[in-house]
Amino acid sequence: MPGRVAIVAAAACAVLAACTGTAPPEPPTSPGVPSASTSPGVPSASGPPATGNGSLYTSRTDASTKPIIRHPIERDGTLGPGTRVFTGPATEDAYAVVLDGVGPALAIGSLTQYWTGSISVIDADRATQTRTLDAPEWCGGEGLGYNPCVLLDATRIVRSSRLGDPGLPEETIYVSSLETGQTLAQFGPFATLLDIQGTADPNTVLITTTDVASQSPPEPRPGAVALLDVTSGALTAIGAHEAGWGTLCPLGTDSVLGWVAEGGPTVSVVGPAQVATVTLTDRDTPLGCSADGRWLYVRSIPSPASEESAAHEQGPQASVDRIDLATGARETALDLPDEQWTEAITR
Repeated sequence: MPGRVAIVAAAACAVLAACTGTAPPEPPTSPGVPSASTSPGVPSASGPPATGNGSLYTSRTDASTKPIIRHPIERDGTLGPGTRVFTGPATEDAYAVVLDGVGPALAIGSLTQYWTGSISVIDADRATQTRTLDAPEWCGGEGLGYNPCVLLDATRIVRSSRLGDPGLPEETIYVSSLETGQTLAQFGPFATLLDIQGTADPNTVLITTTDVASQSPPEPRPGAVALLDVTSGALTAIGAHEAGWGTLCPLGTDSVLGWVAEGGPTVSVVGPAQVATVTLTDRDTPLGCSADGRWLYVRSIPSPASEESAAHEQGPQASVDRIDLATGARETALDLPDEQWTEAITR
């Protein structure tokens, strides 16, 4: 995965790869902006916005359990001390993964064969579980990439139909209640939906699509990025992305940072925002950004110190590095002991 520009219906389908949904019962809130909704939008979130600068979650496997550890991101990009906030299963039948989070609200999926059976909502500030609900195949796939799930707040989650399913040539985006499990709204269909990402606004998500006009190999294809308002269904174009581009994080309200793995990882911006030159190696994996969009975090696996250590799978310790997007400066934020894994960076 140009400036913020409202798009009319015909342009929306061109930018977002042939959306064909019907108009909602209520007109869009912004004149001239279409809705991709096939059902009414959901009510706006209430209460104060989430505070803080996001969190990095890591995990370890202890026999048949999996502790989830939270590292708060400070304003200067440093990572606070790790605190265990949840312990889930780690067996052949079920294992816990961090799906997404916003502020102290954290969604953890219990997966079987890559797919969720249930979702637990955690208050990470208090390290308490507030609720668990059945969520059969709501989220999952290898790398959680086939059914992405994005937390809007502690009570609502955005999810999709299975991406890339040949039996489902067009995908639908759903807003579901984490209190009742009911579908609150649905939007689409969207052709070749690639990804959904959260933003600082609890009522909007970033959606990334590909260009359906490019049917020939090689894959992946270029496409577009837009904002979807889940209260009205309004779509706001952000810009076009290159082939193989994946979303990392929003930069303000009109730009998005992303990366391309092919040919060695590189980062780039869709939209007018500017960032410093970021140098990555083929041993770096971008993880995400701080909530304010200032810091990019990458998991780095250094080259083995010698051929002998490589043969014994020993070498320098892996780390999470922080990169200042204003200057390009990079330094280690967290050393990762053996068998400690990065789960997700949340808003």
